[in-house]
Amino acid sequence: VIAAHPSVKRMGYFLSSRRPIYSDSKWEFMVSKHQLTIDEIKASDLRNKIEIFDLREMSHPVEDFLVDRVHLNDEGHAAKAEELLPMMLKAWPADEEIGMSTSSESESSAHAEMEPLEIDSEIQTEESAN
Repeated sequence: VIAAHPSVKRMGYFLSSRRPIYSDSKWEFMVSKHQLTIDEIKASDLRNKIEIFDLREMSHPVEDFLVDRVHLNDEGHAAKAEELLPMMLKAWPADEEIGMSTSSESESSAHAEMEPLEIDSEIQTEESAN
């Protein structure tokens, strides 16, 4: 199991919203499956490693879906990300334990590590001759 691997610090179980194509009975089935999985996670030894992100209450307009009315298009994914990202950042604040940093920290460390580019004189001479 991936979650048991020592390199995995945490995982998320994502509960997606209802799709326009789902019948009421299909959605009831999905909700019952979600609950069974949540119960299994909470009863497992990995419960402290797996965060549950519940977006089942999120409502997407039909325009957020591809023609199949199951899969989100780019706009739908963007809307989902707007809801999901704050949940993830709250559950998993950036920390050094897993090597995460804020974007400003990443930018400053990237600039600090950059060295001047040296051009080989042979290459420069060859290009000048052409």
